[in-house]
Amino acid sequence: MSTTDYSVSYKSSLPSDKRLVSSYSINVIRLALAQAGMKCAVISSTLRFPEEQASIMYRNARIDLKKQKQLYGKNGDAVLDVYSSNSKKDKHEVIRLMKEKIELLARDGKKVSKHCTTVEDYKKYNVIDIGVNSTRAANSEFFLLKKLLLF
Repeated sequence: MSTTDYSVSYKSSLPSDKRLVSSYSINVIRLALAQAGMKCAVISSTLRFPEEQASIMYRNARIDLKKQKQLYGKNGDAVLDVYSSNSKKDKHEVIRLMKEKIELLARDGKKVSKHCTTVEDYKKYNVIDIGVNSTRAANSEFFLLKKLLLF
């Protein structure tokens, strides 16, 4: 099966230093696109450093902490507990405390998110978010949410 007709791009807001998905992973995504009958996918997130992970977790916890607790495992929950204990403090202070917790866990070999890793590990194990909304927009005539709900 040829994958040359299928496009994988990065979301325009993703910085160039985060555009490190391997060609192998890109080809796997292209194969998935071919199977799904879609022409393109948009990668919205790749590698995250602790401060970025803390910022994302802070933002999402402010919206719905309970949902975030369901999303993460015990290591992520430990970071979310830092948010809960300090939610009345200044945003930047809370993010700093959350970042410190992520770094402390990492020193013990514990990950909060598979996205949050070293560049070296990322190159071995690509972790990729493909944005539903951006992919839907890029595939407007092909993307039917009803198709996804059938699986």
